[in-house]
Amino acid sequence: STQSTWGGLDFMKIFPVVQWLVKKVYEVREETSELIRLFTESQFAKKFSHPEDITFREKLPQAKEYYGNVNDHYKPRRRFKRSANENNTDESSLVTNTLLEYGHHTKKKKKKKKKLG
Repeated sequence: STQSTWGGLDFMKIFPVVQWLVKKVYEVREETSELIRLFTESQFAKKFSHPEDITFREKLPQAKEYYGNVNDHYKPRRRFKRSANENNTDESSLVTNTLLEYGHHTKKKKKKKKKLG
């Protein structure tokens, strides 16, 4: 049949191969597009700066200083010191005492009394 030939070859027999090849081309493009985008962005960043980046770099030292001040102000500080002769080996007691040392108050669970009768 002369209608289904393509350059002397049978088009219907090579059509699945052409489909597979086109699919592979799209897959490779998709895989490499992200790498190419990242590379172009890095090349751009070597020579140029966005206005937002310039503003960020100008404000960064002040922000670091502020962060350090806030971090120092709110860091945990001991309010009580545990006595050396304390022999609480119960894990719950140790946790409660450690929290109390740093000013955290815990609520103790009340034991329910069993009703007799």
